[in-house]
Amino acid sequence: MAVFQSVNPTALSRNHDRPLLSSAQAAEFLGVSMSTMNRWRWLRSGPPFRRINGRTIRYALKDLENWSEQALVEPVQQ
Repeated sequence: MAVFQSVNPTALSRNHDRPLLSSAQAAEFLGVSMSTMNRWRWLRSGPPFRRINGRTIRYALKDLENWSEQALVEPVQQ
């Protein structure tokens, strides 16, 4: 968990409109494992990502936040 703690999302937002996170940082942010991130990427079912120089994978913080919001399930009111 120390991976994402070294990145302050608030500071990133101030410094850049679309900060890019590594797969490990994105997994930490979403609270999932790296294998889940890899599986989602392979299945194209997870958050949007960027492939830089053919190998480097990066996730925009804003994309992670938007994707997470879209996954929100509201409780049923009784």
